[in-house]
Amino acid sequence: MNRKKKASVVVKGLEYSVILEPDLEEGGFIVKCPSVSKGCVSQGETEEEALEMIKDAIEGILAQYTLKNRSTASLREIGDLSAHRA
Repeated sequence: MNRKKKASVVVKGLEYSVILEPDLEEGGFIVKCPSVSKGCVSQGETEEEALEMIKDAIEGILAQYTLKNRSTASLREIGDLSAHRA
């Protein structure tokens, strides 16, 4: 049975919507943030670990944009349009 679960994580003061689901092949959980970088994906042994891992992945993408001298406004554009200051 596929039990997708919606959740949210806060990264750099913005809240991002994520989708958490069991990894039926490998065990553990897969977590996706479809609004960042055309779909950011991570995984973890537990739901909590998967959520921490997706935060790290989102932070990595934000860091890439920062290294390219993007402004804070541009960083917000790569996030979910419904992202807001937490």
